[in-house]
Amino acid sequence: MNEKTFDTVVDKLKKQRDREHAASACGVDLFGFTDNYHTAIHALLEDIFGKDKVDVLDWYLYEYRKGKMQITDSKTRKVLYNMGKEGDLWKYMSEK
Repeated sequence: MNEKTFDTVVDKLKKQRDREHAASACGVDLFGFTDNYHTAIHALLEDIFGKDKVDVLDWYLYEYRKGKMQITDSKTRKVLYNMGKEGDLWKYMSEK
């Protein structure tokens, strides 16, 4: 997968999440209708990137907090990836 495709997938997943939450706030449960699509997309992403990286992607998608999403070196505490910085999520995901 290239960066442009990845960015499109992430953008669409974020928009779908927002729509599902808005519908849920109005008492409409869309999760049952979209769960199979999410499961399929998740399986494809795991096949491409691996489970650990997709766990980080899920963290980013479903728990994003501006300024709080960083991956640091456990020994030096140096910030390796700042998920609020454009391109860092892709850099993390595409790193071998």
